[in-house]
Amino acid sequence: MSASVATGICVCLILWLLARDRTLHSRCSGNLWIPVLWLCIIGSRPVASWFGLEPADAHTEGSPFDRLVFLALILAAFVALQRRKVSWVRVAAANKWLFVLMIYFGISTLWADDPFISFKRWIKEIGNFAMVLVVLSEEEPATAVKSVLFRCGIFLIPTSVLLIKYYPDLGRYYNPFIWTYSYGGVTTNKNDLGMGLFACTIGLYWGILDLWHQRSEHRKEVFAHLLLIGMCLWLYAKANCATALACSALGAGILSAMKVPAFRNALQRVGLWGLLILALTTLFLNALFNPMEVVVEGLGRNMTFTGRTDIWHQVLQVDINPLIGAGYNSFWQPGRAESVSKALGFFFTLQEAHNGYLETYLNSGLIGLVLLVIVLQGGARRIINGLDAGDSYEAFCLAVLVGAVLYNMTESAFCGLLILWVILLLAIMRFPRPSNAARDIVSELGVQGSKPSVEYYLHEAS
Repeated sequence: MSASVATGICVCLILWLLARDRTLHSRCSGNLWIPVLWLCIIGSRPVASWFGLEPADAHTEGSPFDRLVFLALILAAFVALQRRKVSWVRVAAANKWLFVLMIYFGISTLWADDPFISFKRWIKEIGNFAMVLVVLSEEEPATAVKSVLFRCGIFLIPTSVLLIKYYPDLGRYYNPFIWTYSYGGVTTNKNDLGMGLFACTIGLYWGILDLWHQRSEHRKEVFAHLLLIGMCLWLYAKANCATALACSALGAGILSAMKVPAFRNALQRVGLWGLLILALTTLFLNALFNPMEVVVEGLGRNMTFTGRTDIWHQVLQVDINPLIGAGYNSFWQPGRAESVSKALGFFFTLQEAHNGYLETYLNSGLIGLVLLVIVLQGGARRIINGLDAGDSYEAFCLAVLVGAVLYNMTESAFCGLLILWVILLLAIMRFPRPSNAARDIVSELGVQGSKPSVEYYLHEAS
């Protein structure tokens, strides 16, 4: 099959999948395309590179075209939130530790090597929060999250298959870690591809579980989900994304287990502290009997995690303030990155520590790391407390949280323009809904959707 024919088939497939999304998620508003575009961009590669414009530079925040695209999406998100009369005070109160972390990140730009670049990166971090709020402020947030992940899968997955099979100059790259070619699909490296695959796979599997009891009515939609998951499995194998595959399998197992009341009730009884005790016990047993080595080698890795432990040791030798770090997203500035890479004997320049917790420490110090742990702990507690209702959305949030926590053991996916970080924010953030009393006021006023709007009365009543 020629590349042009394959491209035509891919375009037709994308259009058919979009029709399936419209059937399933017809109640979602048009504003949902704003976070979809945001996620598709950060889950692939800079927009400028698709049009053959000047390449993006990690140290100068990319081309002017890329900056304009991000700015336009951020402004569009804030306009959508303004029209929905979002109360920022209530949002901050519902996610206080997350907002404290964000404020600290903003303050930390002051002591960065280049405060202006660090500040621009922080503005994009605010963009992440705006995109999440656009999704969560939808009338049916769970349906909106499903639609966002399904749409991301529609664009990222088939296109990655197309590029790898028929456009190898775009779909693969030279990997200096293994001295051969690796497959990145729509992304620029296999780790970013694995990150996007994990996010899409969890969303697709969640969608199938909820659709399964209606499969006779939604056969085409179930087939669409299965088709995309099949493509994900092919991409996992082709790109050798072992970490992402393991996290996806674990996430799918959690989603399946939470469908069983016995497992759900057991998790409720154990609670967050019980899970922490279980994790510490596991680490203790691993120190005694080392079963982790068998698991790691089974994934095609070794106990140095393909050289990652050398990187972790070296970056900890760098002289930074351990309390406040190098400044938001500033550790890997050219001079410091080249120094670390040279000390490790690499002929290329590193851009990450391959550990999300260590990356947070390097950029934000112990203060930032502690705040991140508090945010994750608070998110876990709320998710576990919400499981008693048997809500599949809470099960999805748990799967994402556990997967992200483990994923960041060997990759950096906390903070910044990373698709997994945005999906994690979707899982742990809460959007305060109007109380029942507010809805009763709207009912008594007899609002039928004419001016003034329903949203206005809900806002005023709350």
